[in-house]
Amino acid sequence: MTEDPSIMGGEPVFPNSRLTAYHIGSMLDHSPGAATEAEILEDYPFLSEQDLRFAQVYARSNPRA
Repeated sequence: MTEDPSIMGGEPVFPNSRLTAYHIGSMLDHSPGAATEAEILEDYPFLSEQDLRFAQVYARSNPRA
C-alpha cells in the first residue's frame, strides 16, 4: 500500500495504481450483488489474495459516514 496526498486524497492505494484499499474491500462486503474474489482477481490481475484480505480488513476498520 502507498499513501500520497496527491493520489486519491491520500487514501491507501495499491502500488502503481489509483485503486484504493477501501474500494476493493467494500466490493467484498458480502451484500447482495457483491463481487466474488475470483471476479476481482480477474478484473485486477495485479492483486493477490493477500491484497484482498488486507482491503477487506481495511474497509471494515474504516467505515464511511
